Amino acid sequence: MDTDRPVLVIGASGIDVKGRSLEPLQMGHLHEGKVRSTVGGVARNISENLARLEVPAVLLSAVGEDPSGDLLLARTEAAGVDTRAVLRVPDRQTGTYLALLDETGHTAISLSDYGIMSAISPSYLQRHRRLFAEAS
Repeated sequence: MDTDRPVLVIGASGIDVKGRSLEPLQMGHLHEGKVRSTVGGVARNISENLARLEVPAVLLSAVGEDPSGDLLLARTEAAGVDTRAVLRVPDRQTGTYLALLDETGHTAISLSDYGIMSAISPSYLQRHRRLFAEAS
């Protein structure tokens, strides 16, 4: 691998929301717990980890023109990832993953809302073909 050329990472970027119950879960009950929100998405996470290892990374993904998309891009750029080619999609919500964890930390149920990834079309990839040629 040519370490001067960036790794091109293509895929999901979004917000992860995880809630962990402090007591055994019972359907239909309100539970005390802790809720945390972080930036995520498999491709975004991989690109950030590469950048933290000082491997140049370029991210191809899609986020909404919304506060979550703004936060995600700001945090990803701050980690050293090139996000200039990330598609900003108007009138669409940035992808979100929601997980409810039981009191032991195991996932009891999760939801994924990543419909925005359908914006990663062949024409979007074609517009960024230069990045493929420049990647290691």
